[in-house]
Amino acid sequence: MDVDSGQPSRVVTAYLDDTEAELEAFDALVAIGSRFAAFHLEQAAQKLIRAVRIHRKLVATSAHDLVLLIDGHPGDPSKEPRPLPDGDPWRARMQEHEWLSKFATAFRDPTSAGRRDQGPAEDELKAAKQKLAEHLVLARTELVGT
Repeated sequence: MDVDSGQPSRVVTAYLDDTEAELEAFDALVAIGSRFAAFHLEQAAQKLIRAVRIHRKLVATSAHDLVLLIDGHPGDPSKEPRPLPDGDPWRARMQEHEWLSKFATAFRDPTSAGRRDQGPAEDELKAAKQKLAEHLVLARTELVGT
């Protein structure tokens, strides 16, 4: 998605609102012990990095790989999505969430043997959610001034 030069803060705000909604979905699902909760953490991180990319006037592709959205293509920084610049504080912040990338697909479907993986421990997920929530507050302040 290319940045609409007339509406970037509106689009950034929409992504930040959706990040918050994904965190709320996580809370609801973790409360009932659903293995699908981890997916919503990954989605929250994905939406947050897209907000940052749009704010930085970088292409926010439809890629679901957080590593790709943060670090760009290994060995070819000219390919889209390009990496967040070295030294950008959001690059380091978002790298903390790269491990969530696997939850875009993992734990949603049964394995080929019909087994359902329950995913990481609840305390690990809650810690990740807390860090995402902190980054969301920072993003609202730094990217849109709210």
